[in-house]
Amino acid sequence: MERENLELDRAQLAFDLLMDCRVRQVLAIRAVVANGSLDAAGGDAQMVRLRDRTQREVAMAQSVRENVSKRGAEFDAAVEGVAPGATKAALAARNVPFREVRVNRATPLRLRPDAASPEIGGVEARQAVRARASSNGFALVETAAGQQGYVAVDAFPSRRALGTPRVTPAGVSGDVRSLAASYIARRDNFVESVAQAQAAVEAGLEMAAGQGLS
Repeated sequence: MERENLELDRAQLAFDLLMDCRVRQVLAIRAVVANGSLDAAGGDAQMVRLRDRTQREVAMAQSVRENVSKRGAEFDAAVEGVAPGATKAALAARNVPFREVRVNRATPLRLRPDAASPEIGGVEARQAVRARASSNGFALVETAAGQQGYVAVDAFPSRRALGTPRVTPAGVSGDVRSLAASYIARRDNFVESVAQAQAAVEAGLEMAAGQGLS
């Protein structure tokens, strides 16, 4: 299981870097169209090529996600045989429901729960959203329009209103319960990140303000 955790960490890092790169490419295309260095038709053509490429990459990630989920089910069963209740406890700790809240101030919506992650949109001050505590001081947010992304928890009136943060335990070598909790958290994070990327692609990579380049 320690090896599985390491492989998930590597897969997560590679996927995060790739998706960050693709979003920044979207923003770069928008910038050159906005400043007149590239006409709208050229920008649209570049966006289509980028979207097609990203769709293929996300499809590959979805295949990895399916394999992770399949192996995860096998690991869950194996762990329950050795440490009854460990899997259920770990899953329960990750089951943080969405809550209806408002943000205090205008704030960016990010691709990942990381301040260095690219912006994919924004939330207006006092806007009502559905949110749940995530990790690294961020909450996963869903707007009324259905767009999802991550917002820093200090943009909300109360962190308590978001529920318990979803932490990723380090896992203690030889301790089945802690390794199971660590694996489930990593697996859940990877599945969620692929879902976020898929949603972005389905939206046509139109992640910044506006509906198109032309």
